[in-house]
Amino acid sequence: MSDASTLWAIHVEGPDDIIAVPSRDAAEREAVLLNQQFASVPKSKHAPVARAVVIEWPYTAAGHAQSLGRDWDKKGNRR
Repeated sequence: MSDASTLWAIHVEGPDDIIAVPSRDAAEREAVLLNQQFASVPKSKHAPVARAVVIEWPYTAAGHAQSLGRDWDKKGNRR
């Protein structure tokens, strides 16, 4: 169960990346955009299938803050 203190992320299945996001709303928007981008890439039988899903951040709060500082600008846009 999540609450106001829940930290959010996007899990990119396939390459298995975890991306910290500032909020659940931002996570849902970014997941849609990423999935649209993935759908537009030509497929190869040897390439992993990528899919972005919203998850709760699985690591520490400090790690989430560090990732946000690296991946997002102050306006909430992904770099």
